[in-house]
Amino acid sequence: MHELLSRNACASYLSIQQAESQQLLYDCMQSPKDFYQHISRYSFSVILSVLFGKRAPHHNSKALSDFCAMEKRWQAIMAPGAVPPVDLLPILKYVPKRFAQWKVEAEVVREMQQKLYGDLLNETQERVTHGNENGCFMGKVLSRRSTFDLSDRQIAYLGGAIIEGAAGTSAAWIKVLVMAMVTHPNAQRKAHEELDRIIGSARMPLLEDLSQLPYIQAIIREVHRWRPIAPAGVPHTSIEDIHAINTMNLLWAFDLSPEIDESTGDPIEIDVFDFAEGLEASPKPFACRMTSRSRQHTDIVEHDFIASREAFDRYEHQVNT
Repeated sequence: MHELLSRNACASYLSIQQAESQQLLYDCMQSPKDFYQHISRYSFSVILSVLFGKRAPHHNSKALSDFCAMEKRWQAIMAPGAVPPVDLLPILKYVPKRFAQWKVEAEVVREMQQKLYGDLLNETQERVTHGNENGCFMGKVLSRRSTFDLSDRQIAYLGGAIIEGAAGTSAAWIKVLVMAMVTHPNAQRKAHEELDRIIGSARMPLLEDLSQLPYIQAIIREVHRWRPIAPAGVPHTSIEDIHAINTMNLLWAFDLSPEIDESTGDPIEIDVFDFAEGLEASPKPFACRMTSRSRQHTDIVEHDFIASREAFDRYEHQVNT
């Protein structure tokens, strides 16, 4: 199993990671006020493509909608104090459901998880059966299931656990990056200067450019320190690549600044301590302005998004919405 999650294995998914990042930039240029949703879609679509070989190209993609509905209830159950300490007091498991709403809610979440992850696994199996493999992680697990000795349910939950550990935390990290750049304009200015000097405005950054961008590397480390968000179940090197791609791309393409209050004309201050409760340290929705740095930047983002169709095609065999 470790072999399938190695750095070399993760490198094979770099093309879809970069293509999804290009759609993130394009979406943010088309409707910048919806950047929060765009980031969430991006993060989920990357991990869904890597694991189950299927994209979530829109906010209302069924897999994304189902996951968000399930995750909201799952996070509520997992919040401290939401469920009695059954592990410490096993006798509580004998409390009838009519007196234990937490049991009812847990069953609902379990059914939602089984339906979502089971359907995704079935779709993956169908592609494999019909010779439409696209190299996704779960496809590789299915092809070697005799080696791992796992049931269908265990395989489905393996993928589900990785999605739950990666989608929300990756999105939260990017949102924290945006928050940090809006509230620290001098750091953003220095990042722009480095990107302009090393990359220029005639092309987008590539992952191999990172070694020449020490200030961008420092920003990534500082965001980790400022608001630590630790993903579970995903190789650290893969997450590093995702963060590097998005840090370079967002700062190359956009000026990030505070939103302006229309009634007063004053900048709307962001509360950097306003984070959602739950297992993920994710900032609550906040307002900011995402403005393309130039017409040339916009043209390149649009061109590269159109060119990314080839990378998307492999992951849209079963995409309806």
